Amino acid sequence: MDTTAGAALYLQYNCQTCHGTDGLNSPVEGYPHLASQPASYLINQMLDIKYKRRSNGMTTIMWPTINRVSDSEIHQIGQYLSRIQ
Repeated sequence: MDTTAGAALYLQYNCQTCHGTDGLNSPVEGYPHLASQPASYLINQMLDIKYKRRSNGMTTIMWPTINRVSDSEIHQIGQYLSRIQ
């Protein structure tokens, strides 16, 4: 599967600011590593945050950004992150 679009979206929405350029090395202490997680897990977590089914911890910080990301784009980002080793 081509994950080029997901990689571009990850950068476009500035995900790297909190989760690191590779999804592994977060510059912010306590932020989760996203790379190599199962795509279904990542997608479900992002959708839960977007639709406010999850509001624990620091997830509320993501609300302004994740609300601009379409569900289709969330799937592309999840697929991209799951393939990073």
